[in-house]
Amino acid sequence: MGQLTGQRQKRYIGVLFKIERVEGNNASCQTLGHEASPGFVSRLVRRRMSKIEIIQTLRTADNKQVKVKTIALSVRKLSKKQEADVGKKMAEMMKEAVLQKPYIQASQEMIFGAMSSKIFKVLTKIAPLKRVEIIKSRVLEGK
Repeated sequence: MGQLTGQRQKRYIGVLFKIERVEGNNASCQTLGHEASPGFVSRLVRRRMSKIEIIQTLRTADNKQVKVKTIALSVRKLSKKQEADVGKKMAEMMKEAVLQKPYIQASQEMIFGAMSSKIFKVLTKIAPLKRVEIIKSRVLEGK
């Protein structure tokens, strides 16, 4: 991702493309999803902190089915109630955000972090969080 946009801070994200057609030196492609490198995720997780992870299959406004994996990392160990509340609210906000937008716009917000920053701002009122990251997304084809 860092090579495509020139943003070095996004180099841990890999984006999957499907090439639809080639015209000379130009290729038009479709985004199939993204994934954060496993090394990046493992560097974020530390002892004495909670990791809340949810995996959802969501439908976008243009009726594409997307599987999304989101994690929230806390500053300190959370109680089970706080973990459940954070997970529930995170799932609810992801569903609302993806349902309202077409796939192209939703995928851009997931990849560039706009969606996760909106979720982070709301979730920090529930529990002290260090980071919220959408680490993986895929378009489920034929469904």
